[in-house]
Amino acid sequence: RISLVLGAVVLLFSLIFALAFSRRVRLILQSIQLLREGEYSHKIKIRRQDEGSVLAEEFNKLTDRLRVSEESRRQFVSDASHELKTPLASIKLLSDSVLQNQMDMDTVYEFVGDIGNEADRLTRIAQKLLELNRLDDAPSDDLIVMEAKPVVEQAVRLLTPMAELRNIRLTADLELGCT
Repeated sequence: RISLVLGAVVLLFSLIFALAFSRRVRLILQSIQLLREGEYSHKIKIRRQDEGSVLAEEFNKLTDRLRVSEESRRQFVSDASHELKTPLASIKLLSDSVLQNQMDMDTVYEFVGDIGNEADRLTRIAQKLLELNRLDDAPSDDLIVMEAKPVVEQAVRLLTPMAELRNIRLTADLELGCT
């Protein structure tokens, strides 16, 4: 009789522990499904200090990293699209100016040259995006110091047609040596 009672008690405790463990596993699986659906802010509440809580804690750390990664990805996409829009807007503006205004051939050649420069800029941006895709998170030290005067003069040249349409006069007075 004692063996039967002990066997029943062991069986009862085994069933209780199995149900409690399977409930925790189901909770973790539901959390993983939420994570898969993009719910990166979901956390598993930790109540005990056992193997399940260690698993839950690791899950919570993973969701934190995924959330930060997703925020970084969104910011990167936003920044990249902005970087691509700028030369595209310049190309559009310059080509519209050439098509809509009576210009001497020297000005047309200058604008077409500027369109080519902006296309080259787009190519460089695309190459940098591809490089960025291949790089690890190692910091880059390849900054380039540039002369500011030619860059500003080109920007003034690019924006002058649009400014003139709004009766705005753009001028820039820079000395060589500005970086």
